[in-house]
Amino acid sequence: MTITMPQPGIADKLLKILGKKQGVIFPDRAIEKYWQHVYARATKESFWKALLRPGKRELPEGMVDIFSFQDIKDEA
Repeated sequence: MTITMPQPGIADKLLKILGKKQGVIFPDRAIEKYWQHVYARATKESFWKALLRPGKRELPEGMVDIFSFQDIKDEA
């Protein structure tokens, strides 16, 4: 199973400066259907949804912050 992650862009960095989180959505159905024989691509949440979400609110269930993977990548 391979899942490619989107790279943070300028809009994502702007959201981070503003204290907002932009979520990454994993393709659950493809993983459930094909399991280990899947090459899937995670997608970013809409910029506008992330911008309009209150700053203290957590990401919806099933989403992960886009910068959480950048921190792991930098440590390796």
